Amino acid sequence: MQRQLGLSFGGLLVLLAIVGFCVYTVFRLEPAYMDYWLVKKSLEAVANDPQNVKASDGEIMLHLAKELEVNNVRVIKAGDVELERVQEGIKLSVDMSTKTPYFGSVSLATELHAEGITH
Repeated sequence: MQRQLGLSFGGLLVLLAIVGFCVYTVFRLEPAYMDYWLVKKSLEAVANDPQNVKASDGEIMLHLAKELEVNNVRVIKAGDVELERVQEGIKLSVDMSTKTPYFGSVSLATELHAEGITH
């Protein structure tokens, strides 16, 4: 006597529910990570600009504000960024926090740290 092998309809529904839940979570978190990558790209671009090594802090922050505007970054402002002079040049860093509605009264929170250092 052979036993039936395979996935039952109930098992298929459970599998689809789990996959759907994971896909929904990824879609809800994707904008936060896209913002993170845009901020990180902007910080690195400003930190690695050779003209900024000798520029004043105000000039660097103005350049950063323009870079954030060009990349359409709305989650932080240039004033949120910490500027530090290091031996190689400059280091720009920012902590980002986002809260994304998930379903009902449940939200997803992300805490991200982006930085750009002169190479």
